[in-house]
Amino acid sequence: MGEYARMPELAHGFQGFHHTLDSALAILCDLGVPAARVTLRMAGMGYPTRWVVEQDPAPGAELDPGTSVALSIAGTGVFNALPIGMWEQGGETEPGTREIVEVLDDPLQKAGLWLREGARLFDIQPGNPAACARWIGLFGLNAEDWPEALWYKLALILPSLHELAGKERGIRFALNFLLDLPLQEIRRSQTFQYFEANALSRAGVCFSRLGVDAILGARVEDLARLTLLTGPVELRTYYDFTGAEKRKLLEAVLDLVCPCYQRRKLQWVVLDPTKPPRLGDELQNGRLGINSYLGGAGAQDGTGSGRAAERAAGAHAQNRRA
Repeated sequence: MGEYARMPELAHGFQGFHHTLDSALAILCDLGVPAARVTLRMAGMGYPTRWVVEQDPAPGAELDPGTSVALSIAGTGVFNALPIGMWEQGGETEPGTREIVEVLDDPLQKAGLWLREGARLFDIQPGNPAACARWIGLFGLNAEDWPEALWYKLALILPSLHELAGKERGIRFALNFLLDLPLQEIRRSQTFQYFEANALSRAGVCFSRLGVDAILGARVEDLARLTLLTGPVELRTYYDFTGAEKRKLLEAVLDLVCPCYQRRKLQWVVLDPTKPPRLGDELQNGRLGINSYLGGAGAQDGTGSGRAAERAAGAHAQNRRA
């Protein structure tokens, strides 16, 4: 009988490293123990998520073909996702809610591992566009609608889209990662929804219930409008993304990460807005309507009046008035 592999130490860290669910299953697979022979249970909070906190068998035990491995993983499972009123633990005579739903933790955690390891399982890499296209299709997108040069980056960002979409950091990351566009800031402006004449409140006639549907005036405040201040960018970059092809690509990226229920507008900062324009040279802020900023640095606020206001309120202006 040949010598079998030995059970490694998974539940205790060493030299600043601690095994997680992902690394533990990868090592066991390399030792000839497939995921089907590993049972996972959630150990609750108290340790960083997905740390291995307990193991069976002990380190050094032989892993023969009949050996099953049990790992306790830090984190909450299906039981903790239930309403508190359903938290019931069984005894020796009958199982409770905990014992019934705990059997779901094992397949769900393994499914989560396959999702996190998708890049490796699908062989996603820049030189394998076919694998990237298959992975993109799993998220409901058609890879043919995107340039092939972006398939690899798009495949990497899609699994994290649920954490990035709708947030400023997510919009900033997506624009920079996919299109190499810097996002300076996101501005929010007040918007209103106007009523038709037959929808106005009329005392004692229609829409007159106080606290329910009565509204003073002909409008009601709506969700804020987003203005994405993009830049500073080169003039050539601005020309590229105002063309039909790149403009469509930019809108597709924004559709992925921007809130679908808010209106948005894109505003460009081209070249350096702190430099005065030099007429006749578009590379020196001489392109009217694009990168000619009147008012120097004050033009960064979009009004062009910042520097003028400073001069009006400064000591020089006070001396002139005197």
